[in-house]
Amino acid sequence: MLELIDKKRSGSYYTKPEIVSLILDLVGYTIDKPLFNQSLLEPSTGAGAFLVEAVDRLLDSTEHHHGKEVFSNDKKIFSILSKAITSIEIDSNKYSTLCDNFKKLLCNRGLSDNVSEKLVKEWVINENFLLWNKPVVQRYNYIVGNPPYIRIENVEDGLEKKYRNLYKTLFDRADIYVAFIEHSLELLDSGGKLNFICTDRFTKNQYGKKIRNFINDNFRVLHFMDIHNSQPFVEEVSAYPCIFTIENAQRGAGRTLRMDCVTNSYLDTAKNYLLYGKQPTTGDVETHKIDEWFKGTDPWIVNGKNAQLILNKLEKEHPVITDAPHFIHVGIGVATGAKDVYVINPNKIDIEPDILLPVVTKDDIAKGIIEWRGYYVINPYLEDGSLVSLDDYPKLKKHLIKHEELLKSRSTAKSNPTKWYKTIDRIFPERLEQQKLLIPDIKSKNLIVKDKGEYYPEHSLYYVTAGSWDIDALQAILVSSVVKFFIWSYATKMRGDYLRYQAQYLKKIRLPSDVSENDVYNLKRLHQEKDFVGIDHIAQRLFNLSDEELLIIQDLVQ
Repeated sequence: MLELIDKKRSGSYYTKPEIVSLILDLVGYTIDKPLFNQSLLEPSTGAGAFLVEAVDRLLDSTEHHHGKEVFSNDKKIFSILSKAITSIEIDSNKYSTLCDNFKKLLCNRGLSDNVSEKLVKEWVINENFLLWNKPVVQRYNYIVGNPPYIRIENVEDGLEKKYRNLYKTLFDRADIYVAFIEHSLELLDSGGKLNFICTDRFTKNQYGKKIRNFINDNFRVLHFMDIHNSQPFVEEVSAYPCIFTIENAQRGAGRTLRMDCVTNSYLDTAKNYLLYGKQPTTGDVETHKIDEWFKGTDPWIVNGKNAQLILNKLEKEHPVITDAPHFIHVGIGVATGAKDVYVINPNKIDIEPDILLPVVTKDDIAKGIIEWRGYYVINPYLEDGSLVSLDDYPKLKKHLIKHEELLKSRSTAKSNPTKWYKTIDRIFPERLEQQKLLIPDIKSKNLIVKDKGEYYPEHSLYYVTAGSWDIDALQAILVSSVVKFFIWSYATKMRGDYLRYQAQYLKKIRLPSDVSENDVYNLKRLHQEKDFVGIDHIAQRLFNLSDEELLIIQDLVQ
């Protein structure tokens, strides 16, 4: 358990050997080549999963081209191998263990103790990869690995600022692995290839837009494997992984593949398709060839050319949900930083009623309607945004002081010590009375629930206002397959193919402008009747889609 906690803190999750083998195959690091004349970099070595396989292949290649007797010639073997591998590990304890283990590996292959130690010291470097080789001095033919997953806000302040200055793709709340991708691509020699296994979040979400732009405009994406429903790591983790190969070459066609199983037979299938174009014989592996990879900050919609063409058409012909003529507001419920303190049941905790607002959470709408469980959110704000005086609210004061230590430990309280009982987000009571549609963050279907203006949304829910739309007609069009296609295109998928309905994706939804009174009537009627097929047909006409385009969309989002 302690080991797993340590791995989570360091962002380290170790890759299964069969995945490592596939990745090395995909970049072409194979023993038929004179690997000793080329260079391989592993930027975050960890336990050495990639390094073990790479060293084995390097030695096999050397033996194949020079004969086994070369291993007994210290001077020659050091000269041949010394520049072939570079392995970076930031953790000094892991570094020491790596050096010991790889010295033994080399000795077991017939190299002397002396030259084994010299090679390991040449290969394995105890440095922070993101600060190493800056500015770039040395470049590599192959870069492979599994970069760490650490949110940028969890990095110590001094380093965070330094990283953001060095890596322009560290945008918004990006993860450290984004900087690993950027720096690794900087280090690729012309014609060199990189392959990483990492989370697929950057391919569609907001914080990934700059790294997508960097890749899309400067490199060629050769392969992309969507394996977010599989478990390619030694420990079971929810990392939503993908595997991708990028070449330092002009833009060109790329092959994509999706599968939910990573057994050896499936990995062989993936290898044969991605490298050689051999189509799989099993129906549960989805493949596509993308003739021209995406441009600029475009999300990576890797399920085929048709999906991209349909999305481009919809984006060109219809305005986004927040713009004219729709003027729909997209928001997220209140974040308190201490839900158990601020969201209360008055039957259990006695608080002055005039500072309580009925609150709705994702658990209240799980069945598609609001089944309110009687919870309220404490509103500690006056109309002007200042905090209420606790002396004016003795019951509230007693409740908050009971949790004072917890509340003062929150970041929002540390930055405003005199306002230690403020919520992260300010609460606006007028929001309570607005009619709105409530949308949970993670879900498998278009669950959109109407609030007539009776509840304040909590942080587990996003909400949209009606804008210029009839709110019931808006609810109907939002559950259509066409609107789900927007979320499917932009949002990252969770395990089990659940989609994240976050504000950044909801704001990208396009809506038709020319909606008649008859359309409004029929949308409302069909939604009341739960006739989602009928809703899709109205949406098809309003969005100007052909029968074939609608079928493609329905097939993708079902």
